[in-house]
Amino acid sequence: MCAPIAGNLTNRFNATHVSSIGVLIFCLGLGALIFLPERPSVGDFLWRVVLCGMGYGFFLPPNNKEMFANAAKTRTATASGVLSTARTTGQSIVAALVAMVLALMGGLSGSTEGEFSVYVFAFACAISALSLLASMARIYKRQDQDLAL
Repeated sequence: MCAPIAGNLTNRFNATHVSSIGVLIFCLGLGALIFLPERPSVGDFLWRVVLCGMGYGFFLPPNNKEMFANAAKTRTATASGVLSTARTTGQSIVAALVAMVLALMGGLSGSTEGEFSVYVFAFACAISALSLLASMARIYKRQDQDLAL
C-alpha cells in the first residue's frame, strides 16, 4: 500500500530522505510495540504492526532505487543479485539470533512472554534507530559534499 506512494515521492524528493522517514516510522512502530498492554486487544496490536508496515513500505522502494541508481547500467543484474543475497543472509542471521535469544531467555527463571516481547521489540527498535542514525549521517555527509563543490 505504501510502496507505490513512496516510489512516487522519490520522483519529487530525494530517495534517501524518503527512506529515512520510512525508517523513522518503522522505529516508532517498533517502539509502540514495546508498550503493548499486558493483555492487548487485536486493535492494540494491529495499529502498531500497521505502523511498522507503513515504515517498511516507505523505506524499501526508495532504498532500492538509491542502490540501483548508484550501480552502473551494465551491473544492474549483479546489483540485484547482491541485494537479494544480502537480504537472505540478513534474514538468516536474524533468524539464528532470535533462536539464540529464545534459547537464552528460556533458560532464565522467572521470565515471562511479556518480558521477552519487550526485550525483542526494544532490541529491534534500537537496531532501527541505529539504521536511522546511519541514514541521517549519509544525508549530512552528502550535504557537506554538495557545499564543498
